[in-house]
Amino acid sequence: MLDRYTISLNINELTLVLGTEIPIAYEPQYNAAPTKILPLITSRNPTKVSLFHWGLIASWANNKTMSSKLFNLPLDSVLNKNTYKKKIMTHRCIIPM
Repeated sequence: MLDRYTISLNINELTLVLGTEIPIAYEPQYNAAPTKILPLITSRNPTKVSLFHWGLIASWANNKTMSSKLFNLPLDSVLNKNTYKKKIMTHRCIIPM
């Protein structure tokens, strides 16, 4: 996973680029980082942009503060541990950057 990225398009520009409506709460981010609310296109709803907290939250975590602790996992951990394996196989998304 990337540590930081930028999504600087305003809501009108992002709507034009993605060809779909963007939630009104969207704000450009010059320092998009773990735990910030950012736009995603999910595999469950590929025609809509939704806002989510950036990061990975394990099913056993009781709050989103765990996300920063799980952020930079080695690839072999993600693919081999049951905690993450199901998510990587079933919870796919597109992250506009």
